Amino acid sequence: MKKIYLMLILLIVGFSIQAQKITYEVKTLNSMLHKSSNIPNETLAELKNGESVTLLEKVSGDIYKVDYKGQIGFMRAAHLKESYSLPIDQETRKVDFTEVVEIAGAFKPELHIRAKQWIVTNFNSANAIIQMEDKEEGVIIGKGFYEVRTNFEALVPTIHTFGFTIKIYVKDNKYKYSFTNILYQEPALQDNNIGSNDVPFESLLSSKLAGSSSKRSISNQLIRTIEDLTLSLNKDMAKPVSGKSDW
Repeated sequence: MKKIYLMLILLIVGFSIQAQKITYEVKTLNSMLHKSSNIPNETLAELKNGESVTLLEKVSGDIYKVDYKGQIGFMRAAHLKESYSLPIDQETRKVDFTEVVEIAGAFKPELHIRAKQWIVTNFNSANAIIQMEDKEEGVIIGKGFYEVRTNFEALVPTIHTFGFTIKIYVKDNKYKYSFTNILYQEPALQDNNIGSNDVPFESLLSSKLAGSSSKRSISNQLIRTIEDLTLSLNKDMAKPVSGKSDW
């Protein structure tokens, strides 16, 4: 069961496209980031269990070229495991569910209206308020939060609250969406007020406090929630806006 709330602010923001990479997690007690693929050689950094790297290239079946906090190096594949298939933006280093979708014959004003209607339809709570609009720039930025539940076998399921930012950019014949800046609020600290006790979702994934199975469950529910939203958005963005009635 999920509750989704959204507060929206429309701003002028540059249109950019970020490539998504595959994220891996260190699964050994510690592992070395090496300067060249001829391992062992000069060490650039020592990574601890649970830390994340971005895969750049599979040099061989045993050696991967990776990006670790801006450092490019090489690691043994046996020390890594794929990390929940979460997309990481290479510039911000944050989880970012983003896609550019082309719709032939749909111009910017029309796509802006479709995006606005999708927001009104899907986030119609008291918090879903459009505060400002710039049709010329065709950019929508929203902030909100939602809840997911785990540990259903317990008498009282655990409720996890996440904050997020949604961005929708429109141009002639295409639009881009982005769900990013995901914040996690620990169950014991929840007060339905994202901002005071929130933790970046990326920190949760690398934290030793949360068990691996728990992190995977939370991560999978996050993915399903974003997938539901993007499927709904893509469906509505592909439909022409209904014409006004003449009554």
